[in-house]
Amino acid sequence: MGTKNVIEFITPANLAAVRTIDAAINDLLIQAGVDEFNIYNVQLAAHEICTNIVRHAYAGRDDGTIAVLLYVSRTPPLVVQIELRDQGRPFDIQSVTEPDLDQPQEGGYGLFLARALLDELHYHRDDQGNLWRLRKRL
Repeated sequence: MGTKNVIEFITPANLAAVRTIDAAINDLLIQAGVDEFNIYNVQLAAHEICTNIVRHAYAGRDDGTIAVLLYVSRTPPLVVQIELRDQGRPFDIQSVTEPDLDQPQEGGYGLFLARALLDELHYHRDDQGNLWRLRKRL
């Protein structure tokens, strides 16, 4: 009783604020009784997407925001859903190829990692901007 299963807020789109999103995910999932391993995986996936929003969607602009909606179902199976909305540049998710893990490279692993850690990763663009939906069954 008394635990929240939804957190919603808007934060500046900068790397410091990404840590705020990490902390909110941590708090929500701890309250839901999720184990440390799964909390870390969900945080890491969301962190990678948020970092891409800051670095690529806003690409140096300092006036951007990320609207965050975190939700955990209260009935089994436990599912966490994270929605991230920004008004940065559109993203062509189809143009991203998986990194060649046999060839070292700097960067290019964020989307690959998020896909590996989540059950669902969905991106779409509409008249309100970019929307990322991340889902993980716990």
